[in-house]
Amino acid sequence: MLKILSWNIWHNGNLEQANDFLKNANANIIGLQEAMRKDGKIQLTDKLFKELGYRYVYAPAFQVE
Repeated sequence: MLKILSWNIWHNGNLEQANDFLKNANANIIGLQEAMRKDGKIQLTDKLFKELGYRYVYAPAFQVE
């Protein structure tokens, strides 16, 4: 069974809650909207990608200063 999750996490939203939810979602594919970059990394923890084995592609719609 393939589980796909799509979620608008809101720019400057509660990222700790987002990380916790995504860790427990058990989705095969995750599509996030309004995930922003900070210091060259998206605002979700590296732990999420390393522990769960996700890879990501980031494509900004526009840059917010």
